[in-house]
Amino acid sequence: MATKVRITYYGMDGEGETVTKAKLDAGRKIEVALEGSYTPKLLGKLDSWHVIMWREPRGWSYKIMDGEENAQNYTYPEGLFGCQGDSSYEDTLRSARRHLAQVAIDVSYLTDNHDIEAWRRDRRCQDAYKAAIALGKTDTEAHHITCNTR
Repeated sequence: MATKVRITYYGMDGEGETVTKAKLDAGRKIEVALEGSYTPKLLGKLDSWHVIMWREPRGWSYKIMDGEENAQNYTYPEGLFGCQGDSSYEDTLRSARRHLAQVAIDVSYLTDNHDIEAWRRDRRCQDAYKAAIALGKTDTEAHHITCNTR
């Protein structure tokens, strides 16, 4: 059984059969982290929402801002409302679209068929819950009804 050496080299974890190989692994990860642009991308205004994405050394993040926040003057992702740490731009864009569809209650932001079906299923549950509450059901009863509509 081969022994694995695990190190932290200039802030990056590395792993290999020897210290030298572990340093090389960490160095490769540092190179990957520094490739490309770190300039935030304003994906544009979607109705009253703005979506901004940015790259960090360990992945991509996004923020959804409503019309009250000024996306043009936004300089750094403080008060994150979204997610962080997706490995690719594409994964983060998909996550942002799913989140925006939930917040805006609008399926048109979605482009993936699986995401569209999941959104519709979640909406049916939310609508069933609201209807049960409107009929005077307790929170527990409404959740039971909701769970049976999936």
